[in-house]
Amino acid sequence: MSRSISAVLAFVGFVLAVLAFTQLVGLGVLREGPGWAIALGAGFVVMLPILGISGLAQHRFEAFATGALLWPIALLVALPVWFPGERPDALSTGFAHLAVPLGEEEAASTFGAALAGFMGDESLAGRPPAVEAQPFVPGEAQLSELHVPQAAELPSGQIALPYEGAGRSLRIPVVIESDGVEQEVWMLYDTGATYTTLTERDLDAIGISIPDDAPTITVHTAGGERTAQIVLIDRVWLGGFPVDGVTVAVCEECGSDEDAGLLGLNVSGQFTVTVDPAERQLVLEPLGSRDRHLDIAHWVEVGATATAWSDGRVEVVVSADSTTDRDVTDLGVSIHCSGEEFTATLDHVPAMGSEETRVKLPRGTDCTTYRIRLEEAHW
Repeated sequence: MSRSISAVLAFVGFVLAVLAFTQLVGLGVLREGPGWAIALGAGFVVMLPILGISGLAQHRFEAFATGALLWPIALLVALPVWFPGERPDALSTGFAHLAVPLGEEEAASTFGAALAGFMGDESLAGRPPAVEAQPFVPGEAQLSELHVPQAAELPSGQIALPYEGAGRSLRIPVVIESDGVEQEVWMLYDTGATYTTLTERDLDAIGISIPDDAPTITVHTAGGERTAQIVLIDRVWLGGFPVDGVTVAVCEECGSDEDAGLLGLNVSGQFTVTVDPAERQLVLEPLGSRDRHLDIAHWVEVGATATAWSDGRVEVVVSADSTTDRDVTDLGVSIHCSGEEFTATLDHVPAMGSEETRVKLPRGTDCTTYRIRLEEAHW
């Protein structure tokens, strides 16, 4: 074998070895192993057989190049036998973990998921464990419904919510509701998403259509930033706990055949959430009356007019106009005037109504230019 061919084989083998190493790292991270053990074990599994092959042969470089090509291929082909269906999560998690020092975890995770899709089906994937059928009793219905696992209420008043998946892909059962129509769905628990997302299909299932003039926001998806319309749904249930008045972004790319979308911070932020990997459940503890301005801001328009009198008095009239059929209470609006900040509070804005309040600022406050922002609000 010529030296140049051996060099090409060694380079291709190096690329495949990195891919196999990354997948093993991802599998270890998903199983929450110690970082040093994951890196050491993955390195040994990938490199030791290659070094062993080259050490036994007479022409070591050619043997190393051949081993570096064949052993990673064998690993990549055989791993699905022991870890069926885990390649996408393993590659996504592995690349993200290795990219932490560069601060590019999200881009690396997306690249890993895309690479797993490019690699195609896992042809040697093992068979899932068999599930024993329930005995059929004559006279009873023979059809059964696929049901979302139910949450369990703990003695402390918390809710234990079962999850599927691992790492950054935890799927949890959620109930969405509008006008008394409920739909059980799976959603991805995503602490990086500000707003909850749903597909148009799942919104239609609870009777919600998307108006042409619906407000829009920018959402981050695997394919980059995109503009999404938003709607307001009655509530989202996590176990026995309802979160009322949830603003939802309509995002087809955020859902799949298996899940309806992302559960964002505008819902999960109403709870203290603890992940219990031993029991494979999320333990939720409601935080009581929490600020809901993330949901309300798109449905209540705040405005202000400032008046400076010749004697130095400054007054700001802050108004709020609601476009939702829900009452809004305890609106906190910040007023920024030339580096100084003040707060106006509106106690109650009726459904589809308006309210205003007058705030007196210290004499001489410069409000030639100013800005306002909704900081707090409650349903």
